[in-house]
Amino acid sequence: MTDQGLITKFNAAVALLPIDVDQVTAISDGLYKVATQEHNQELMALVLMLRGNLRFVKGAYRDASNDYHQCQKLLPYIKNTYYKGYYYKSVADVYLKNDDYVLSLSNYHKALEAILGREDRFNIAQKVNGNIGFIYMEIDVYDKAYHYYEKVIELAEETGDEKFLSITYSKIGYCMLKTNQRREAYNYIQLGREFADKYKSPFDQAYSKYIFGQLYGMTKDYGKAQQVLSEALVYYTSEGNAFWQGRVMADKGKVFLNEGAYVEAEDILLRCQVLIMDKGYRSVELMVVGLLAKLYEAKELYKKSIHYYKHYTELKEALDRYWKSIQIEALVTKNNIDEEHLAIKELEHDKKILQSLSTVGRHMSASLEFNSIVDSIRDNIFDLTSGDLLIISIKQGNQIKYKVFGHNYKDEGRVHCDDQGSPIARFMQHNEITILEQLKDKQPIATLKRLEDEHMKGLNSLMITPLLNQSQHVGTIIVGRYGDVSFIKRDKELVGLLSTYVSVAIQNWIQADELNKRNAQLKELTEKDGLTGSYNRYALAQHMEQFINCKGKISVVMIDIDYFKEYNDAYGHQAGDQVLKTIAGVIRSRIIGFDGKAYRYGGDEFMLIVSKRTQEDIKELCEGIRTGVVRQHITHKTSKVSNDVTLTIGAVTSIRGCQKLDDLIGMADKALYKAKGQGRNNTQQMTIE
Repeated sequence: MTDQGLITKFNAAVALLPIDVDQVTAISDGLYKVATQEHNQELMALVLMLRGNLRFVKGAYRDASNDYHQCQKLLPYIKNTYYKGYYYKSVADVYLKNDDYVLSLSNYHKALEAILGREDRFNIAQKVNGNIGFIYMEIDVYDKAYHYYEKVIELAEETGDEKFLSITYSKIGYCMLKTNQRREAYNYIQLGREFADKYKSPFDQAYSKYIFGQLYGMTKDYGKAQQVLSEALVYYTSEGNAFWQGRVMADKGKVFLNEGAYVEAEDILLRCQVLIMDKGYRSVELMVVGLLAKLYEAKELYKKSIHYYKHYTELKEALDRYWKSIQIEALVTKNNIDEEHLAIKELEHDKKILQSLSTVGRHMSASLEFNSIVDSIRDNIFDLTSGDLLIISIKQGNQIKYKVFGHNYKDEGRVHCDDQGSPIARFMQHNEITILEQLKDKQPIATLKRLEDEHMKGLNSLMITPLLNQSQHVGTIIVGRYGDVSFIKRDKELVGLLSTYVSVAIQNWIQADELNKRNAQLKELTEKDGLTGSYNRYALAQHMEQFINCKGKISVVMIDIDYFKEYNDAYGHQAGDQVLKTIAGVIRSRIIGFDGKAYRYGGDEFMLIVSKRTQEDIKELCEGIRTGVVRQHITHKTSKVSNDVTLTIGAVTSIRGCQKLDDLIGMADKALYKAKGQGRNNTQQMTIE
């Protein structure tokens, strides 16, 4: 058993890493001398572990791995399971630095198993759970990543040790971003920033800024995105952290690209490409290459764009295979699995795919939303077939509506069913699944109408799957591949199964779409005034609830046609009807851009309800309508205020919304009568604070 004093020195050295490398080196050398002199195998194992950690901190990962390998031989001499857990964590950290997620996961789980139940486990457990979360986050398994980050938070709450909370909350925010939960993402990232500021951690502060940059980029707040990303980049550059420097530069390039700053985007992406060259940062390289492809496509430099798209496809295929192998192997807890066991696992995997496909199919068949159906097909087809191109076409009357998806682009359009010059129309005639191969030289797909671009060139194989419902064509699923790998029987079977559900889903959608159109027409007849096209009193009653309890500004405007009865008497009701139509048209043209609705309230009265607008805005709207009608120069010789048709308008604006719309309507009426009392052909306003 190693002397407790020596153990204390070892613990002190561990606590000093990575703050004081020189002091740790001195302690390590002293412990090594004692271990050699006393032939103390347990102490030697601890010293080798400490030396490995020193080299790890210095970035000498291969040397660190050699020390851990020597330590492994002496591992049985270590009796304290805490130190065994620390050893497995240290080994896993090296594998993690080398992007070997399979072995890092295996050793992290060994570390957790070694310290299980120990009261002193928390420091190692927090780091290990955090790193496991990072691995799952890197391979896009965000639910598992969130699970392990939650464990870090639970451990922090149990111990009161908050030093890991900043980075953990920021990473949970990242997971939320990737699953499109932006509000939750903002809350978690903000928590991360607060803890980073509390403990004055430069790395954590930079990381939270990096995640905020992605959030602002998603919400198109490009100015804020560039600001926080630049601040993060300054820190990572000063630290010489090429990995995070590359990530932030790639995200800055993405923001520049999205806001149309192509020169700046090209500059930073090319510099990033040079920075990460030959460093093995697969995910960063993939992002940079994909962004450069999109950039050159936007600049119409198609040769460059094609070059980068091809490079992107190659990287993506390699990376996908790598991630998939990680996800399969990461679930395996044993290290030595024979071929028979692996075959069983593969069969179970296929069974899960079929079960998942069946579940997706049933859900899709129950869907009445076209985009939901298309999304379900798109989300599953590339995984099922490893395809590069997907075309979904739907027959609607004598037209074919289609959507095209690649790994990094999408488009849509329509063609006529009888257009034999269109491959999409020709493919609609297939009655069974058809596979076309070795197409590079044959070029049977000349173009896809307006999709006549570089993406369509080089397709080498196609699988055309008809969507049939009671022997009637309702659509087609077309999957294409650029490479030399052909579609196999399994591809046909899986897509064939999917197509059965898709056919039912599309037929349901077509019927639901027709029903919705009829319902919309019926609603139009019910809620719109037949003469003017404005909403009627029935529609006002239906819309009432959305205006009641409105918390922001809300305005009611009453519009009266001056001496309209006299107009009808003089010119006839048909002429009066034409006046009503003209005035309704002026109102519609003026209310565009305002968050409001126009109603025909009575025979010669219109009413507007407008929300979220100031009193000045309402004044501008009212005067725009009034003068707009005056400019129509509709002759009205029997009017007492003008020789043309004019309007009198009363408006009321409530600053704090309303609980009873009838009260506002009543006050707008009072304003209208006030305007009439002042000679008509004017606007009077009231405001409720």
